[in-house]
Amino acid sequence: MNLRGNLNLNFGDRADLAVSTGFVSSNQRLPQTDNNTTGLLSNGFGGPGFKNNIVSPAAGVTRNNLGYRLYTPDEFFSETVRQDINRTISSATANYRPTSWLAAKATLGIDFASRVDSDICRRDECTYFGTSKLGYKENNRTTNFVYTGDANATATYQLGNTIGAKSIAGLQYIKENFNRNGAYGEDLTPGATTVSAGAILDADEATSISITLGYFVEQSFSYKERLYLAGAVRSDRNSAFGTNFTRVYYPKAALSYVISDEPFFPRSSFLSSLRLRGAFGASGRQPGGNDAIRFLLSAVSNVDMADTPGLVLAALGNPELKPERSQEIEVGFDVGLFDGSVNLEVTGYNKRSRDALIARTIAPSVGSAVSRFENIGEVRNKGIEAALNMQLLNQKSIGWDATVSLAYNDNKISSLGGTPPNRGTTTSDIEGYPIQAWWLRPYTYEDTNGDRLIAVSELTVGDTAVYVGPSIVPFEASLFTGLELFNRTIRIQGLVDTKLGGYQLNGTERIRCDNRVNCRGTIDPTAPLWEQARAIAVRAHPSRTQWGYVEKTNFLRFRELSATYTVPSSFARLFAASRMTLTASARNIGVITGYSGIDPEGGYFGTNIGVVSDFQTQPPPTYFTFKLNVTF
Repeated sequence: MNLRGNLNLNFGDRADLAVSTGFVSSNQRLPQTDNNTTGLLSNGFGGPGFKNNIVSPAAGVTRNNLGYRLYTPDEFFSETVRQDINRTISSATANYRPTSWLAAKATLGIDFASRVDSDICRRDECTYFGTSKLGYKENNRTTNFVYTGDANATATYQLGNTIGAKSIAGLQYIKENFNRNGAYGEDLTPGATTVSAGAILDADEATSISITLGYFVEQSFSYKERLYLAGAVRSDRNSAFGTNFTRVYYPKAALSYVISDEPFFPRSSFLSSLRLRGAFGASGRQPGGNDAIRFLLSAVSNVDMADTPGLVLAALGNPELKPERSQEIEVGFDVGLFDGSVNLEVTGYNKRSRDALIARTIAPSVGSAVSRFENIGEVRNKGIEAALNMQLLNQKSIGWDATVSLAYNDNKISSLGGTPPNRGTTTSDIEGYPIQAWWLRPYTYEDTNGDRLIAVSELTVGDTAVYVGPSIVPFEASLFTGLELFNRTIRIQGLVDTKLGGYQLNGTERIRCDNRVNCRGTIDPTAPLWEQARAIAVRAHPSRTQWGYVEKTNFLRFRELSATYTVPSSFARLFAASRMTLTASARNIGVITGYSGIDPEGGYFGTNIGVVSDFQTQPPPTYFTFKLNVTF
């Protein structure tokens, strides 16, 4: 359900007030997929490939599993996982214009979200995993309040006949209050559906409060409405900063020159306009609300053979903690061609992020948490973005437009701040390479006896891990086009996009070859040698390298197709409507890829930097939408 309301009030020519509110409610049952032993895809992909397989899911239980690995649909669909969300977003904006050159604006807003996550297995109805057959109920209730307040004043004035100026000063206040309470009950009585019915109870809670107060000033000038210069600085103070760090400053500067408006610029219908631009700016990412705090954790200790409440040092905190800071320089140009029917925008950028927030490992002798957040390291991103907008056909009865866009980003770790490389099983952070890049031990193979079967002895695995490729896709491009027919009453539009240069772990096939022993590379003697080699490397070789399962995710996807029909106005007036349209659309229609997994965009283990693994993950669904829009 989605409800919206807007109210606009005018108080003469000098003041007005706009109030808006929106409410969204969603109730959904979540499918159990990905890394879930009791989920559908885990048991479907993990099955032996034939129907009548005998398994023992628990001691004393032997049965025909009908082709599933451990658990059958009647069991894993008996688990009910739900997420119910109610969210309200409201704001009020007041504008006051005391004079022709001065304007003031103030906005107050609140974003409230209430979420309930529940997971229930009734007694004797779910799988044999752990103690699930005894029944359990988990209920987590989360509320998140975000309060915002913005106020600014703008003065617009002239400095002579050719120079325009604008001065802006303002402040911003943001407060976020996150609260979560969790309850868990296990060993339910028959028929029970509440946490309190469990014989074994547990509970937890979490609170995080973050407050940001910022001030900013901005000054801009324009010369003959063709040369524009702007400079600004913002200062933030955040409650998550360490006690020894109080305030951060972010400067900004921008220059734009519409050179085509100059008298000396050659006039032609081919090159109708040209704007040159450049900018410099700084921004930051705040630490987590509790990252800088030293705090204790409650624990139960045994004193004189009795449980006694106690405290342990859970986090050292960091009084020097400050925001992760990014500085970016960008230059570009905007070109209008053929009297504005074709427009090209190109931007190049170089962004450096320093004082990165990294969890640094702490020596065990400290006797607290294994890590604490510190500002170390530097990451560099540089790339180019471009967009080409074209009006290919523009007549009264027919129209055709298209937009081509592309983006390329080169990401590298410039410095780890003197800390050793963060080496993982499959991904690592190493200076000079992308964040969380894929690093694995490579191998080569050769069918030396010519029997078309790869053995361990025919596999040679490297001694050390080597760089395979980035986990974050470096190149993206898309083509959007729309065609209007029959006096523009029908519009057909489509979107095709591509992503190139990224790599992903095909975790589904890896676990099928390694643990389930049911993949083609393991059980089919006619499988290609490369499939056999990677299965042998991960299952039978002592290195257990997953190098063969980290694959390129290059793809071309037919993302969307839609058709919109504008109903004749005479028909719309029969319903007291001024406009009526019908739209039918389809999304995720098809994909072309060399990726051997389920889908190159199927991702699990998603993180804030985009590292994913296709691990028993459902692909992006193909869905169809039919919509009726009526304007009164």
